[in-house]
Amino acid sequence: YDQDLLADANLSPQERAELQQSIDNVINSDDPVGRLSSSLAPEIFGHEDIKRALLLQLVGGVTRALPDGMRIRGDLNLCLMGDPGVAKSQLLKHVA
Repeated sequence: YDQDLLADANLSPQERAELQQSIDNVINSDDPVGRLSSSLAPEIFGHEDIKRALLLQLVGGVTRALPDGMRIRGDLNLCLMGDPGVAKSQLLKHVA
């Protein structure tokens, strides 16, 4: 992550240190993507794979430039399908 963004934030030194500690805890955990995805819509139980996919869509992919000059976009597209009442719309509202 970009530490300059943290330096530009309007935080006290104590708040900055606490935020840095929280970021370090997530980065150094066994499964940082799983930890972040579980914090996405925590009131919705389960759907861990969907939450992980939505998190990865939020951060996006990497645009690649091939040697012949062609660019491959790093955008991720996601299609949620399922029975009515399984929290598809609520999950999408959290990432919109």
